[in-house]
Parts: sequence; structure tokens; C-alpha cells
Amino acid sequence: MRDRNANLIRTTTRWASVIAGLIALSLPLGFLMQALQSNLAAMREEAKYGASNLSRVISANPDYWQFEAARLQELIKDMTETSLPESRRIVDATGRVIVQSFESKESDEHAKHTEAEEAAEAAESLDPHHLLVISRKAPLMDSGKVVGHYEVLRNVQSLLLETALVGLLSLFLGAMVLLILRVYPVRALKRTLATLANEKERAEVTMNSIGDAVITVTAAGTVNSFNPAAAKLFGHTADQVVGHDIKMLMPQAYRHALDSYLERYPHTGQAYLIGLELEVTAQRSNGEIFPMELRISEFYLEGRRQFIGSMRDISERKLARDEILALNASLEERVQQRTAQLQAANQELEAFSYSVSHDLRTPLSSIAGFSGLLGKEIAANAPSERSQHYLARIRAGASQMGELIDALLALAQLSRTSLRWDSVDLSALAHKVLSVSHEREPDRQVALDIQPDMVVQGDALLLRQLLDNLLSNAWKFSGKQAQARISFRCDSGADGEAVYAVQDNGAGFDMAYSEKLFGAFQRLHTAADFAGTGIGLATVQRIVARHGGRVWAESFPGGGATFYFTLGTQAL
Repeated sequence: MRDRNANLIRTTTRWASVIAGLIALSLPLGFLMQALQSNLAAMREEAKYGASNLSRVISANPDYWQFEAARLQELIKDMTETSLPESRRIVDATGRVIVQSFESKESDEHAKHTEAEEAAEAAESLDPHHLLVISRKAPLMDSGKVVGHYEVLRNVQSLLLETALVGLLSLFLGAMVLLILRVYPVRALKRTLATLANEKERAEVTMNSIGDAVITVTAAGTVNSFNPAAAKLFGHTADQVVGHDIKMLMPQAYRHALDSYLERYPHTGQAYLIGLELEVTAQRSNGEIFPMELRISEFYLEGRRQFIGSMRDISERKLARDEILALNASLEERVQQRTAQLQAANQELEAFSYSVSHDLRTPLSSIAGFSGLLGKEIAANAPSERSQHYLARIRAGASQMGELIDALLALAQLSRTSLRWDSVDLSALAHKVLSVSHEREPDRQVALDIQPDMVVQGDALLLRQLLDNLLSNAWKFSGKQAQARISFRCDSGADGEAVYAVQDNGAGFDMAYSEKLFGAFQRLHTAADFAGTGIGLATVQRIVARHGGRVWAESFPGGGATFYFTLGTQAL
């Protein structure tokens, strides 16, 4: 670790020297290149602009323009501002200099030289062949023909002096940067390395103190670390495992699969073992095979792929789980047996109900038929009132028995009928049911309130029978009211479930007996008060249950009743 830190510090020092050197070189070179590019661009533009103006003069006097030196001298005099000595000249097509101006940008004291001396010095310093002279030129045109060139020249000696000054400044700046980078970063690096060493120590303490076994391995499967919990789990010491292949902790049958995965993973990237809780089989130092819960994560250390795995012995948990699964399987089998027994019992009960109902029809038909014949016989012999009363009682009992048998048959058939799932308009069905009731009692005054467009999914025939029972009951039990009211609406339940309600202002009932309400042959009113078989609400409950819904009621004596029901999304 110390050697690694020392190498890191030496590397940091080398990079600091490189950065300082780059600063010392790049600033003057950048300044020089920028200045040269700026001057060359200005000279290029001036040459183009001056050549354009001179070409117009040449076009106006193509034969004699070369002899107008004074005018040409005036045109090319001091066209741009620059700190460098410069010269402008006009050269004809043969290369002869027709006119040349010099701008030395010297001080007034130097301007006291004679014109001859000044011209000689300028001509020497602005010679186009001089190493420190840069130039740009543009062609002079006359009727599309090149007749000469306009050339701008500048001496960059002073620019080199300025570059040297910038170089001295950059050397000083580089030295300062070198000092800063070699002192402060090294100090910060040392502090960082110390912090990392402390963090590593804390991580090792944490890793050694946690209860789960933790192992880190390389991409090749070599163990890098092995915490005490892992030593306890596998029965190996850390010295026995670290530096060895992780396969020593696995049964022989699974080692080839691990080799294949570690070889394939860097190329395919299919990390189907990474980040998942897996149940695997491991092997202790004594050869014992045991189940283990494993979670693998991937990380990079010094640019190299590593894996870390946390492990936990689940032998006891798996044993308990197997016992629970066996118990669940046993319970499921018992439930299936009990369900089969109940289904068989229900089928037998339905068959018995149907058989009894069907077999009762024959003697009942005989009673009804012979009582009719007996009535005709008695009528011919002037019967007494008592005999007529007895005969009427016999006929009424036979009729009631027929209604009960029909209701019992209908109730038995509900469980055997297969549902046809369609879209059903409950509002339209309600109107049809109540119109039939009104036809039977046209003189009754009943206020109807049917919510429109209540469309559901269900069996149309069974839902017609459901509404027939509920609305017929509402019509019947509100018959003693001077102004009866019957409503059918859809409300929204607490969880947004559609709840349908049939409400009347009739006789009502005591909620203490509500548990008997939906039982077969259960009545809360006498037959003298309200006729009926006691099968209607049992039929309602059976239909609602077949549709996966619920049915319940709210009422109090003399306050009417409200019957609520829901419908599921699939048949049962």
C-alpha cells in the first residue's frame, strides 16, 4: 500500500511538471500565432480593398496610370493603423516597383532623420526577402486582365520582442503553477490517501463484524477476501481460501457451470446471476452439502471487474418451507376432496329437489282434476255452503302447492343453467316488469322512478327474473299505500363499485329477522297479508351469486324497504 501511494505521489509530481511546461510554452506560442494571424488577415483585407480602388483608377487611365506616381503614392499612403513597420507598393506585370510608401511608426525624435536615410532604412527593414517581413498582395485589374499587383508588407521584429516578453511572463506563471501543483496537490493527495486508508480499515471492520458471510472474488474467480462469518459458514480459515479458486466452496457438480459463466460473461454481458437473490448449493470444509441464499453484486476496483457475494445458510428455513409446502399440499388435497363431496351433495340435492317437485305434480294434478269433477257433481245436487267451502279450500291448497312446486323447480334449475354473458339494459327490463304489474292492477296509483341507461354485463333471462322478483315484491308490499312509490337506481359504493337499489315505501320489515330474508320458504309476513311462496328472494340471491355479486336489504316496519345488489365481472 505504501509503495502504491509513493508511486501515485511521484506520478502527480511528474504531471505537475508537464502542466507547468505546457503553460510556459503554449502562452508565447499562442500569442505569436494569434498576432500573426490577425496581422495577415488585416493585410489581406487591405490588399484586396486597395487593389479594388487602384483598379478603378487604372481602368479610367489604362495607358498612362504608371506615370501618375504622385497620385498613386497618395492613394496607398497609411490605409490602416498598426504598431508594426509597414510598406505598401505597386508593382507592374513585369515586377517593376512603380511606387512604394513606408510607414515606420517611429517617434518624432527619430523622424528628424533625412528623407534619404529614412527611405534607406525602411527599404532595408521592409525588403520582401527579409526573414522577418510578411506580405500579402492582390492583383490590379484592367478590363479583366492582370496589369500588376498591390502589395502590403510588415516587419514583425517588434512582434517577436513582444512574444519574448510574453514568454518571460509565461515562464514565471509556469513556475508558479509548478510550485502550486507540486505542493498543494501532493498535500491533498496525502490527506486523501490517509482518508482512503481509514475508510478501508472501517470497511474491513464492518465486513468482519456483519453476520452474513461476505466474499469478494476477481473476474477469474480467485478469492480476494473472506470475512469471519464466511469462515464460520464454510469451515475454512481466510488463509485457506484467499488466493484460491472460489470453486473450492462448491460441490463438484456445479463447478463446470461457474467456469462457463465466468468465461462467457465478459463477452456477452448477460448478468443473469448479478443483483438477484439466488438459492444455491454450497459445500463445507467437511464435505457437507447445504442450501445457501446468495446475492452477487459487481464492482470495479482499479479498473478491474470484481464480484462481491453475501451468503446465508438457509437450511432451517428451507426445512420449514418444505414442511409448509407439504402441509399446504395436504390441505389442498383435503379441500379438493371436501369440494368434490360438497359438489356431489349439491348435485344430489338438486336432483332430489327436481325429482320431488316433478313427482309431486302427478298427485297434485289428480287432486286438482278430481276436485273439479267433484265441484261439478256437487253443483248439480244443490250443495251446502260448507261443502262448497271445503271444496274451495281443496282447490286453493292445490293451487298453492302448484306454485310452490314451480318455484322449487325454478330454484333448482338456477344452479344447472349455464349463463350467456351479454350486454343487458336493466332500465328497459325494469320498465317491462312494472308494465306487466300495472296491467294486472290498472287502477293502482304508483309513482315510478327508474334511472335510465343502466347497462350491465350478465345473463339477460336471469337478470329479468331477478328484477321480476324484486320489483314485483315492491309492487306487492306497497299495495296498501294510498300513493305508492317505487324507484330503481344505481349508486356508487365506497370503492367505486356499482350498487343497484330497488326501493319502495311499503310495509317494510324488522331487520332483526333479516338473516331469514333470503332463505327458501322463509316469510316475514303472513299469507293473509301478502300472498307468496317464500322462494322469490332465495331466487334473487342465487342469481346474484351466479353473477359474482352480493345482495342485502335495509328496512324498518312501516317504512318501506330497499334491496341492494351488485354484479361481478364474470359468472360463477
